[in-house]
Amino acid sequence: MYAAFAGAPSVPLASIVTSTVVNKRFKVSPLSSDKEILHPYMVLVQQVNGHKYPVATYAWDRYEPCNLLPMNYSALRKVLRTGSVVFGLSALFLLVLPSLFLDLLALSDSAEMVWAMRMIGITLLALAGNMWNNAGQASDERVGNVAKVMCVSATALGVLTLMIPGEITWFSYLYAAVGFGFGVAYSFNLVRK
Repeated sequence: MYAAFAGAPSVPLASIVTSTVVNKRFKVSPLSSDKEILHPYMVLVQQVNGHKYPVATYAWDRYEPCNLLPMNYSALRKVLRTGSVVFGLSALFLLVLPSLFLDLLALSDSAEMVWAMRMIGITLLALAGNMWNNAGQASDERVGNVAKVMCVSATALGVLTLMIPGEITWFSYLYAAVGFGFGVAYSFNLVRK
């Protein structure tokens, strides 16, 4: 049996360690050196007629991802970092002064609600750290995926804040506006170059 690469002679399957390659066809050009193998998993190389061809399942990672949205990745990284700082400050507020946060939202500050706010604060702290780290990703595709998730989450934060069970205060409107603002910022940069 042979695995065929576009524009290359057939390669005997006995020399291919990764069996999932068998049913796939890759558009792969010859590599001039091992240094052109960019993905850490692309270490399996087949020599054919003096040319080197990657034979690992991740051979397609050498090419730009196909994305239907144009995305301004530089701006998305800035929005992620800004959101990380805002969520981080919000997390500290929830951890240190949960009763004040509840008062500003006109909610009861029972022991159960204070505990719940601190739990949310810890979760927001983890989210803020992940947002900051993901903004520094080398992969534009991964930054885009994180921005899509955060776009939905930030917008949902705004909606849920306005659905608060009780009186809507100035702080509720402010908190909802922050969520909607980030939702718009993500959306705008997801659809423009």
